[in-house]
Amino acid sequence: MSDNNNGGHTKLLCSKYDSTRHSAIPPKAFMHVLIHAMLQHTLLQKISNHYTHE
Repeated sequence: MSDNNNGGHTKLLCSKYDSTRHSAIPPKAFMHVLIHAMLQHTLLQKISNHYTHE
């Protein structure tokens, strides 16, 4: 019973978050930021790996 309640609450929060996020950032720009962040992260990982291996 509590599980069901929790799921509904989370769903509500997610839909609220989705609507505010989409009005603030266009999906295209959001994807661009996401990809850029991921690339930066992998680059940082490569650099840190390089330094830890030496």
